[in-house]
Amino acid sequence: GRSFITIGEIQRRPTDSILQDRDGTLWFGTMRGLFRYDGQTWKRFSTDDVLWKSNDVKAIFQDHRGILWFGTENGLIRYDGRNWKTFTTDNSGLANNNVRPISEDREGYLWFGTGGSGVSRYGGEIFTTFTTEDGLSHNTVREILQDREGNLWFECSLNGGVSRYDGKTFVTFR
Repeated sequence: GRSFITIGEIQRRPTDSILQDRDGTLWFGTMRGLFRYDGQTWKRFSTDDVLWKSNDVKAIFQDHRGILWFGTENGLIRYDGRNWKTFTTDNSGLANNNVRPISEDREGYLWFGTGGSGVSRYGGEIFTTFTTEDGLSHNTVREILQDREGNLWFECSLNGGVSRYDGKTFVTFR
């Protein structure tokens, strides 16, 4: 038969995102903070430990450099293994503090889908935002994927359809 190990506080929290980083550590995003499991020890990170504004971690992503990114209801958090940095609409060019999907394209740009303000692209220094005014089908972005040809696909709000971005223009499919 199967056996399940309960893991204390995380067992009572819905998990919105899970990632295994390149070192094998597991990260769990929940409504009550971020949990890390290294194979032996659990650690919870919350607004009490780190300078971020929300315990509701919706997305976890590791970029090609090994940096971890966490999308929350109140901003974007970057963790390089030592330092935490929070990006919000107040301190950066991030389009919206409600960050859901995170992806990285072949050129190394990071893409952050938001809950109502389109998608933000980050190249290490500035954020560039794309919205319905640029051709995106809807400003709530739920998923991001890059295909084999290098096109980016954005699955938007429930009835917003799907948009394909070739690096120059958006095409929407409904």
